[in-house]
Amino acid sequence: MKKNNSRKKTVIFLIVSIAILMGFGIFLAINISEFLTWRHDGQNTIENTRIVQEIFSAPMSNISNIAELVSVEEVPDLSQFAGLIDALYQVRSLTGNNHIIAYMYIAGTNVNNVVMQAHNNSFYLNRDMFGHHNLNGSLFVDYRNSTDFTDQNTIIYGHNMNNGNMFHNLRYYAFGDGREDFFRNHSHIFVVTDTEVLIYEIFSVFTTGTYFNYIQVDFRGDEFPGIIEEFNRRRLYDTGITASYDDNVLVLSTCSHINNRIRIVVASRLAQRVQL
Repeated sequence: MKKNNSRKKTVIFLIVSIAILMGFGIFLAINISEFLTWRHDGQNTIENTRIVQEIFSAPMSNISNIAELVSVEEVPDLSQFAGLIDALYQVRSLTGNNHIIAYMYIAGTNVNNVVMQAHNNSFYLNRDMFGHHNLNGSLFVDYRNSTDFTDQNTIIYGHNMNNGNMFHNLRYYAFGDGREDFFRNHSHIFVVTDTEVLIYEIFSVFTTGTYFNYIQVDFRGDEFPGIIEEFNRRRLYDTGITASYDDNVLVLSTCSHINNRIRIVVASRLAQRVQL
């Protein structure tokens, strides 16, 4: 009997040990797979971003002096931007993705990519411009906004990626001793659609918790004046520009990496809208 009990214990011990080893092997395989997928996603994002930037680089090189364009009071000559519209069509054709609605860039930064819009605000959180799964996601407009950027408050979302892509550079507006210098050197946002070039000037930068509904799109009564007042009040430093209730506002939103509920918000107002 003792021998039988001993054998049973040995068999049970072996079965349990094998089960533990198999479980660990499966766990390890899954995590390695996830790591390789993450690396693959990261490489795809870098490659896709490079492709887009190369397509837009030639027409961008034809833009003579951005500083002069944004400093004139009258309507500037933006005919040199026409090549960017052609590039937008080229990228849309390359990807076969009609969710691409615009191209956005902030001169001198890595904010230089196409902008998507889907039927909800989760689709492009983890998908690239080809619609493929990608942890880096894409830049995308709130699904509630119109595609022609005519809403009072248009929101563009993007991840704050440590690899420098998407909205990584927005952190320099909000943090560090040189944040005001960074703002002064990168104070305008350019958006190119199929027919227009829109120039926005940044008037407020701040961080906030998700309790503040800065991503509100539909307004009633004095709700929009109220949110504009909040934008002006919350800014971390004086930008020299104050938004009014008549402005069309473009908000860039990204995570702060402080915690998962704190956002970096860069709010800008439309300064020029020129049809080409």
